[in-house]
Amino acid sequence: MGHFLLLILVGTGQGSSRLSGAMEQAVRLVLGTAGDVIVEERPSDFPDQEAVRAEERVQARAVARIDLAPAQSSRERLVEIRVHRAGRSAGADGWITRIVAFAPGTELSEIGRAAGYTILTMLPAGEVPAPRELRPQETARAMPEARAGPAAPELPTARAPRELAVDVMGAATTGLGGAGGGVGGVLRFGWRVWPAVAIGAGVLGRTGDLDAADVNARTFGLLLGAAIAPWSSPRFSLAVRIEAMAGLTVASRNAVNQPAASQWRWLPAGRATAEGAIRLAPRAFLLLAAGVEVGAGHTDVIVAGEKKAVLAAGLAIAEAGIRIRF
Repeated sequence: MGHFLLLILVGTGQGSSRLSGAMEQAVRLVLGTAGDVIVEERPSDFPDQEAVRAEERVQARAVARIDLAPAQSSRERLVEIRVHRAGRSAGADGWITRIVAFAPGTELSEIGRAAGYTILTMLPAGEVPAPRELRPQETARAMPEARAGPAAPELPTARAPRELAVDVMGAATTGLGGAGGGVGGVLRFGWRVWPAVAIGAGVLGRTGDLDAADVNARTFGLLLGAAIAPWSSPRFSLAVRIEAMAGLTVASRNAVNQPAASQWRWLPAGRATAEGAIRLAPRAFLLLAAGVEVGAGHTDVIVAGEKKAVLAAGLAIAEAGIRIRF
């Protein structure tokens, strides 16, 4: 069998370096000189397609992704191991997944060694080079010279994974110190420019009735902003989104025995929301968000020369929907 190269991508986080080192030593210990291994740290949300491109770029026989759940004193620790073999499709069907559980308090070095051996068992026997004969003392400790050997091809780290996301969300608002309750929706397009940073643009629309004035208020807005995700895991991420909005509010009155009337007003606003994304499928997420929208000023609703209501400058907003990544 020709040269064998295994690429392993480890999610960043506390202890990831120790995990990477133990895993690399375990794999090298089994393969010996029959194969080579590259271990690189990447964010947990590093796209599968980028991982497959890296596999092709370094001409590896396989790429493995390792994600370690945060340690909790009273719960077992889970490691998600996903392996993609060269020549398979980049989609979800091209990956093999295993979840390995470890008892609370298990050392990261032990977890790394076990994960390394598990990766090799996930490859067909015909694709893994025959391991060299191991001496008994080698199975109990890592080889000091494990990292020796020819330099492995270097993976790019400066370039951010490019990824498009489409959010389709329902929204509800309530006025802070005035009227402004309503329901509507948001359509947003996001583009990841760094592992934890994405920029986005979108549109929103909402409508609500002002019972006291027999007036319906509709708002249409153009959104532009950015989201920062300070924490993420393979199944859940938390982000803070800041957006500027150019909003058009149209108030109309259709009272019985009264002539129809409407007025409109442009009013810029700023929005800040905290949003959580829960993975439902490899590319689909459930989104839940809450925050505030603050306009440049309030709007008085005047009916027959009399002020009937005030559209508040501040709104509390809640959103829920679906995100699809491409």
